[in-house]
Amino acid sequence: MSIQTDVKFIDFLLKYTSGKIDDMPLYHGNDISEFIAAKESPDVTYTCAGKKGVSALAVKKLFDRLAADDRINLAGFGMMADGEVIAQYYKEPYSKDYRHVSFSMCKSVISMAVGIAENDGILFLDEKVSDIFTVHDGVFFKRGMKDITIKNLLTMTSCVSFDEVGSAFAMDWRKAYMSSDISFVSETGFSYNSMNTYMLAAIIVKRTGRSVMDYLKEKLFHPMKIYDITWDKCPMGIEKGGFGMKLSLIDMLKLGQLYLNNGMWIVDGEEKQLVPKAWVEESTQIHVRLGRDIIAGYGYQIWLLTDGSFLYNGVFGQNVYVNRDRGIVIATTASAYDIFPDGKIVNLLSEFADCDDNFKPDIINLVPCLEKKAIVNKCMKKLWDMSPFDMNRFRQYFGTHFGTEYKFDEYAGSVLPISIQCIYSVYQTGIKSVMLGFKEDHLYFRVCEDDVIYNIRLGYKKGELYAYQILEIKGKSFPIAAGAHVAFDEDNRPLIKIKIMYLEEVGIMSFKLIFHGDKLVLKALELPRLYTVGGKLSKEEYIKKKNNKVPIRNLFETPEYMKYKLKKVLEPVVTGKADL
Repeated sequence: MSIQTDVKFIDFLLKYTSGKIDDMPLYHGNDISEFIAAKESPDVTYTCAGKKGVSALAVKKLFDRLAADDRINLAGFGMMADGEVIAQYYKEPYSKDYRHVSFSMCKSVISMAVGIAENDGILFLDEKVSDIFTVHDGVFFKRGMKDITIKNLLTMTSCVSFDEVGSAFAMDWRKAYMSSDISFVSETGFSYNSMNTYMLAAIIVKRTGRSVMDYLKEKLFHPMKIYDITWDKCPMGIEKGGFGMKLSLIDMLKLGQLYLNNGMWIVDGEEKQLVPKAWVEESTQIHVRLGRDIIAGYGYQIWLLTDGSFLYNGVFGQNVYVNRDRGIVIATTASAYDIFPDGKIVNLLSEFADCDDNFKPDIINLVPCLEKKAIVNKCMKKLWDMSPFDMNRFRQYFGTHFGTEYKFDEYAGSVLPISIQCIYSVYQTGIKSVMLGFKEDHLYFRVCEDDVIYNIRLGYKKGELYAYQILEIKGKSFPIAAGAHVAFDEDNRPLIKIKIMYLEEVGIMSFKLIFHGDKLVLKALELPRLYTVGGKLSKEEYIKKKNNKVPIRNLFETPEYMKYKLKKVLEPVVTGKADL
């Protein structure tokens, strides 16, 4: 992150903490606004784990471990063996009906597109990026810019300082990239940067005269019967490349299986080489040796692990783990605190693959075919402090407060997580008032924000812990599941917990409502906690560059005033008064 970017980022935080969203510098644009449900995959076969030489009990145990960890916040888990699906689990309230944001996992899909394009003869890895985008080279190139090749983009060794945060402040990402500084790093020259992947997408668009999606629909997606992938675009209408994709868990598994098949897929009953075999082999070789914990190195937009497997990886736990020796593909979606592959999820996947006992079929196969099933883990920690209440008990504890509007004079959080606001440029000024109420047999959480009323239905009873609905926020549709429950504080006083799960996104809003006479204390918390995520990102060597004079960690560690301001926004605790 450059000094210029740091200044802009600080300016953004100050504006947000002051409620000045009208002049926000951020603009992403060109994202998919409507909700698109996940489709069935007609060419996938489901079977029992034991029939493929895998222990069904071991697979279930792996899912239980992932689902029980609050810092993983698992959404979905799937496994293929020998090309067939042997597990498809979802942690409530997620299900097969929803796609999920991929974050950087889709970088590996861009690598597939580059390999296909090279095979088509429309680009070459030793080409200079400056020879492709001559119109964006400016009068003066920064030192080293003319030497950057397509291979440098693939291996994250361009060392260009224009990065993900910087892209939020630029309209033409190609021009900003080409005019950026070069931040040389020691030894490997590896500097993880999504803008390298974006430039690969831009090269495909320039050379083919088509969008990346149109190119891949013909070459890859439609032959594989993948129809529900969408890819958000930059302000200039080019796919974001390194992020912005949504797809289903099954489609993630299929893209992993494609590389386990060395780029081969059955199309209309015949084997077809969709991605060149030589490209699969080359892109899954170590081109930059890293040697950090479980990470051996980096290939062409693909991580190589010390257990011999390779990984398509996205931040917060979006993974496609491919182990050739075991013949398995594992996919996960989550809202985890894992920033890079060396986190809890990938370590557990690697441990599973390393154990020979997990690849012995059970004497009695206790887990049948899991097609179309959303399994709720019975062993995981309870989502709430107590068993579900019925309507009468809600009324018993809080009946006098239902139907009363409580107004806030200071920032009280938002119905939409800040991280999602930033991703889609859907900025909210903060909750102005809330009200709880029953309508017939339904419990509602009424939220007023930006002069818009959101009536969010809440699940609250056995068999309906969550209520499913579409939340429309500034023209964008967000599928959510929301639930409420009664808990007790340390003084045994009742309070209401509300959880709003954004089913396609990495983002959960949690609210605690504590009533005191005519006042309501509202505690809002976004998961994953941005304060924790920011601290982890600041320490990641993969995104640091030598010429950073104002590293981002200063925002999260010092000064104290900034910490105070951030806490007020990221984890607000405010008191509202009844509007009688």
